[in-house]
Amino acid sequence: GGGGGAAFEAEQLQRLAAACERLGLDVRQAFQAFDGDDDGLLSPHEFRHALAQLRLGLGDEEVSWLLSRMDTNADGMLSYEEFLTHLFRSVPDAKVANIGQAFKEHYAAREDASSQLWQQVGRAFCERGMTVQQASECKAR
Repeated sequence: GGGGGAAFEAEQLQRLAAACERLGLDVRQAFQAFDGDDDGLLSPHEFRHALAQLRLGLGDEEVSWLLSRMDTNADGMLSYEEFLTHLFRSVPDAKVANIGQAFKEHYAAREDASSQLWQQVGRAFCERGMTVQQASECKAR
């Protein structure tokens, strides 16, 4: 209920991660198990079904709310990246459900594709006399 959406989100995601851990699933396997039609996205139906299977005991409204919090690009679906990133942010122990490792691997794979982009970004920042570190701090606020 009420107080602090972020706290509620974190609590539910911690419970989700712990449930995956109990089932011996890492975060990637869990996502694949939830993704019934293997399209790489969790639909609201798949997400609701997943949380029901994990016995998190959330009502429909809470599930919809949680999905909307995690659905960063607001396409109505949950991508692996959205799922992973929110879990990584919310779960203090990155060893649970192997979240830390999965997060590193996912972004390392993306790094290859985006490192050239980052070099361009880095150059642009240097031209403005600003480090990428400072820039990422601006973004984080």
